[in-house]
Amino acid sequence: MSKFKFALFLGCNAPVRTLNYDRATRVVLSKLDVEVVDQDEFACCGYPLESADHLTAITMGARNLAVAEREGLDILAICSACSGSLMRTRSMLIEDEELRKDVNERLAKMGLEFTGKSKVRHIMRFFHEDYGMEELKKHVVRPLDGVKVAVHYGCHYLKPSEIVGGPDNPEMPHTVDELVDLTGAESVDYTERLLCCGGAILGYRERDSQLLIAKKMQSILDVEADCMEMHCAFCGVMYDGNQKAAERIADKKFKVPVLPYTQLLGLAMGLDPYEDLGFKLNRVKAKDLLAKLEEVGSES
Repeated sequence: MSKFKFALFLGCNAPVRTLNYDRATRVVLSKLDVEVVDQDEFACCGYPLESADHLTAITMGARNLAVAEREGLDILAICSACSGSLMRTRSMLIEDEELRKDVNERLAKMGLEFTGKSKVRHIMRFFHEDYGMEELKKHVVRPLDGVKVAVHYGCHYLKPSEIVGGPDNPEMPHTVDELVDLTGAESVDYTERLLCCGGAILGYRERDSQLLIAKKMQSILDVEADCMEMHCAFCGVMYDGNQKAAERIADKKFKVPVLPYTQLLGLAMGLDPYEDLGFKLNRVKAKDLLAKLEEVGSES
């Protein structure tokens, strides 16, 4: 019996637009003996409605939490926006009795109730704090020697720090760097590593969001990183799916592979990039990175 069992919360983007993240996560968690259960009743976390209809957004998040509570499971989320939204919803409902009452009146019509029993964990926090660095390192059989990785922390993984931040200082975070270094790769510093992906303004200021992508990509090229690491499905949509649009805006080719952390970890675990980890689904192909690993492997 697995020590860890979660309700897997993919969010809206991973099952459709970042299928590589979905695929790699499932395979890696299985190899780590972490059991995840899909909940057909899970829906949007509520984040997109937050600025338009606060109560509806909270109710949407609470509904997901109530579904997990009914099954007696904590939630494991792979999208930072989703995990952050669900964590904030849970925190507000626990602290605000009147809000909890209003939301539960709505949930009662669906046969659900929020009690606060189920917790929410971002997959990277789970790896770093719960599964544990030492235990995780035992699964690294093919270190990613010589690979330089530009970590993208993203906004919702770090802020609000009192709810989602864990052991990280939001201005000087370190947990993802440590997880990358654990694979044998080198997490490299770069100027724009805390820059937002621009996803929040994509729908109404598309050009500005693409300029943010271009600024980030150029900063990564400046330090000659082999790839960018991400751990948020929507950040993946922005940097992988919209990188070509950013290239047109900047009139420059970036060609920076954008890898979910579970792809990096899976490579270090000796898993096949295409059969196991979904590399064929990456928009920006990582052929040069994989060739570099093959070359290093043949020399060792």
